[in-house]
Parts: sequence; C-alpha cells; structure tokens
Amino acid sequence: MEATSVRDKKEILQENLDHTLFSWSKQGGLNPLLIERGEGVYLYDYDGNKIIDFSSGLMNVNIGHGNQRVTRAVVDQMNKVSYVTPGCATEIRGQLGKKLAELCPGDLNKAFLPCVVPVGLKMQLSWPVFILGGIK
Repeated sequence: MEATSVRDKKEILQENLDHTLFSWSKQGGLNPLLIERGEGVYLYDYDGNKIIDFSSGLMNVNIGHGNQRVTRAVVDQMNKVSYVTPGCATEIRGQLGKKLAELCPGDLNKAFLPCVVPVGLKMQLSWPVFILGGIK
C-alpha cells in the first residue's frame, strides 16, 4: 500500500473540514478520525492504526467493510439497474420480497421497500446478503 505523506493527510483533513458538514457535531474545532480504509469490523487510519467501527451497524455497514461477495453483488446489480422509482418492478425487488416473506413468521408475506435515502441505502446494501443466503 502506498504511504500517504503528512502533507497529503493534512490536505485530506482540511478538504473535509472546509467543504463538508459533520452530523451530530459542532462544526468548529472538529478533530475527526482520518480514515483511509475499512476491513470487516475495523477502520484503519493513515498511520495504520486499527479502530473497531462501533457505528457501522448503526448506519449502514452492518455486514462489515470490504466484503467482496457483497461488493460483487452490488456491482452486478448496479450494472443492470441502479435505481427505479417505488412504482416499478424489478427482478431483484421481487427476489428480495420473496426472501423476506420466507424469513418472516406467519402470514407476513409483503414488504415495504422505502425510498428514504438512509433506509433505502441500508436496504440496497442488504439485498446481496439476502440473495446470497446470508453472511457465512
């Protein structure tokens, strides 16, 4: 892996501070973790420190970072169609609905697939898990 210089790290951090807002934080005086990559339940900073990502399940990566089976499944789906309105039917939507019906108890056999961004993103990231039969 190519080393990132101290100058590069400072530029990366400054671009984030200058041009993005951080949720759940006051905007002045921030000192965010500068993350280079993720793998499984861990995040790694540019100095190689390994940090457990306790917030990943809270947001949208409860399957871990860098899961290549999921990445391939998402890329395959994105190559077919990346988004349709809730009024459209797709192969993957039907497969997901059927799988959810199989997993739910009793006669719970219909699923509502919202198009709210955080929920929708979590669902998109969950599709490959359902289609692939879960994390093994």
